[in-house]
Amino acid sequence: AEPMVRRHCSAGACHAVRALAAVLCLAFSRGAAQPAVEAFPPSWAAAFEMNAAANCTWCGAGPCDMSLGVTKEHFATSITPQTDRAYPYWKPALQSQRLGDASDATTVIIVHHGSGRNGDEYTQYLAPYQSSTTLVFGCQIFERSDAGLDAETELYWAADTGAEGGYYDWKWGGESAPGVSKNATISSFQVIDEMVLAIEKSTPRLEELIIAGHSAGGQIVQRYALFSTLAHSKTRFYAANPSSVTYLSPLRPVLEPMTDCSFCVNETIKEQTFAFDTPSEDCGGAYDLYGYGLEGPSPPYVVASKSIGQANLTARYVKRRVSYVSGESDVCDAPYMNARDCFDCFADDHGLDTSCEAMLQGHCRMQRVHAFAQYVATYLGAAHPLVSVPGVGHNGCAIFQSDAFQAAAFDAPQQDPLEEEGDNAESHVASYTWWCDPPDAAFCSDDAPRGVAAPQAAETSATVARAAASPQKKPKVKRTLPGNVMMGGGTDVEAAFRWHVSRGGPECRFLVLRESGTDAYNSFVLDLGAAAVGTLVLNTRAAAEDPFVLAKVRQADAIFFAGGDQSKYVSRIRNTTLQTLLFDLSRDVTIGGTSAGNAILGKFVYTGATGSATSTEALADPYSRDVDLVDALLRSPALDAARVLMDDHFVTRDRMGRLVAFLARLVADDMCCADEDDKSVRGVGVDEKTALLLDGDTGVATVVGESTAYACQVDPAASAMRCEPGTPLTLAGVACLRMAPGDVFDFYAWNGTGDRYSFDVVHGQVHGDEYGPHDHGLF
Repeated sequence: AEPMVRRHCSAGACHAVRALAAVLCLAFSRGAAQPAVEAFPPSWAAAFEMNAAANCTWCGAGPCDMSLGVTKEHFATSITPQTDRAYPYWKPALQSQRLGDASDATTVIIVHHGSGRNGDEYTQYLAPYQSSTTLVFGCQIFERSDAGLDAETELYWAADTGAEGGYYDWKWGGESAPGVSKNATISSFQVIDEMVLAIEKSTPRLEELIIAGHSAGGQIVQRYALFSTLAHSKTRFYAANPSSVTYLSPLRPVLEPMTDCSFCVNETIKEQTFAFDTPSEDCGGAYDLYGYGLEGPSPPYVVASKSIGQANLTARYVKRRVSYVSGESDVCDAPYMNARDCFDCFADDHGLDTSCEAMLQGHCRMQRVHAFAQYVATYLGAAHPLVSVPGVGHNGCAIFQSDAFQAAAFDAPQQDPLEEEGDNAESHVASYTWWCDPPDAAFCSDDAPRGVAAPQAAETSATVARAAASPQKKPKVKRTLPGNVMMGGGTDVEAAFRWHVSRGGPECRFLVLRESGTDAYNSFVLDLGAAAVGTLVLNTRAAAEDPFVLAKVRQADAIFFAGGDQSKYVSRIRNTTLQTLLFDLSRDVTIGGTSAGNAILGKFVYTGATGSATSTEALADPYSRDVDLVDALLRSPALDAARVLMDDHFVTRDRMGRLVAFLARLVADDMCCADEDDKSVRGVGVDEKTALLLDGDTGVATVVGESTAYACQVDPAASAMRCEPGTPLTLAGVACLRMAPGDVFDFYAWNGTGDRYSFDVVHGQVHGDEYGPHDHGLF
């Protein structure tokens, strides 16, 4: 509810000119006659009816879901040994991982509370984003008088002591309270540094670290982004509704004086281009002191950071991925508004900093945020986005749960603001890299936008997936053929690539997907008959939502995943629009891979996220840290029907033992077929310089290359098995088929030509010849 419609309503309803603003304020808030409203557009009349009896709730307006619980934990900082006090923090109750615990998450969120020091509530605000791949941690600054503080075991900060330079002000990077024990103190910025380092160390698959704060938390995030000396190569900062920011020069926005109730009109602020100058009012010489600027004394952490010099400090800040988030209803100045009786209700600005220094940055938070975003763009050359949130006031929950924040932080691909695109044949965007040959081929053209934002809230990944899968669907008359190329790594098998190209039709557009690497495949595949070859490196998860990437995948007639790290394929593709699109294309297109690219083709995937498991390790403990299994990343009707897990470099790196351990885990953990009578699971291992060519229409594969491939089955109904954490594996009757070049295998029938044999595993040791052969014939 927003009684001052001209100021606080959502976008599209506020179009008042400043000359009428004060009159409209009085007319709306004091019950002017209805005919005065009827002269305005319908949206105004509707807004008047909605706000006539409001209670000034719009200053903090916005929806909020706090239904998810949280728990308090403790983090040992660098001064914990001296003080016997740890730093308290919060995590969602449904999240098992604590700060520093090993995790395969790809995204981690650190959220900082405001001056209310309600870290538990702020963690609840972000808790809906927690998932198997996203962790959430909430900071907790305590002051000595706070009821929730355990002063014997928890670090705390002093209340505002007025110390020069914000020495103890946690919002400004100040030190924790002295005299706790041996006078050891720590900066609030240093605490975040240590949290970041712990996350980076314990989260090897980390792709994005989000540090977000609102109100006073927005202040600390903006200043931390400015002064932190860590690399922050994976960090994005979101400073929401800060009451003040730290300018990097004496300039401030040129503001109109506050003479009536018409200041801080939100629609005017959104469209305003600010001028900047050195202010004539300098607040007694204090306006540019640290906190509001860079001058004068500052806490030790900031002093050390500033020692690199102004130019280097500015250059570092410009390169950081900082976004400024502004609620469009955060426009209140309670002392001014209430003193002038601007409303018939009491305005609550939620602790707006009304000091002289802060007022030089803007008359309200929305104006301060918008002005600073223009300042860093105009005077620093920074491409720091401004995220404007309509219909939300000074409300951290509504900000962080808004469609606008979600689209900016999670849905949109994140492009390095300083990275430039190359020419038509080779283009680099932070989220992906693209090469294509020959450059004049239609497939290589710029026929899709690069690096643009992914769909906004109304267009989720599922929406785009449906769009990708319907209007642009391939014609009913097949030009391409479905199937899989399963290559074991090492030297590439030319016969496999020739077959793969042939599946794409006479004008095959061949697409290589990589998690890292170069365009080395382009010329090789062109020489084998492809009309055009493109290579896309998926540098981050954002690539899997990028319109350009999706367009190129949709246009491809054959798709091949190069080797590398399969855990990166999993973390960057799983549960994205790209995964949905690949599911759809698998019905019409042959999708192949080598090494890590082969490992992701099956019904189940070994990720290798924490390191490559050896056979000895996996047999000794099938639940060891390096045995990490997930459900399918891609689709293949034949491989899915057979419940296959793929492995590669098979004989060369002695991987039969680990494949058997993987299969035992699938059975023990009911990952396969808990609701089916047949609970057997199967694995296929392909050695180097070898490939299986699977026809998707028949489900029959042919072996090509120089070495062997293996098809193995574990049937729990016919096998004695002991698969438990910390215990060596025991498994009887592992049935395998060894296949040489020229052999064929029917995945639907699980039957093929080659050498059939079996072996047992007893207390982690293989009994029998694990690589065969013994008998020859059908399996």
